Amino acid sequence: MKVPKSKLAAGVAAAYLLLVLVVSSPLIIDGAIHHGNGIPFFGASFLTLPLSWIAFRVIDSLSDANAFYMVGTQYYLAMGVLAACAVVNAIIIYLLVGIVGRKLGTLARKPAK
Repeated sequence: MKVPKSKLAAGVAAAYLLLVLVVSSPLIIDGAIHHGNGIPFFGASFLTLPLSWIAFRVIDSLSDANAFYMVGTQYYLAMGVLAACAVVNAIIIYLLVGIVGRKLGTLARKPAK
């Protein structure tokens, strides 16, 4: 399968990554996930669905840590999961927008009968 190259797809994927970064910035600034920044953590998790939900379920089942108080290794693991899920979602967004853009472009170029 040929990967469609699209400036629009790249722009949408970059905007998505920027949105995830902005929502995650309180977590990055604090260097921990705690009750004071639970809403940004929820927002970042929501933006990176469905992969983050699956990954956090696995992490929560393997760890006895409180999900709303993470420091040290658990914080870095959670932030790594959010980053990885955001990148995978951005790749999917890029591919989908590129494919849809190509299909719409093909339909627009067909002569009307």
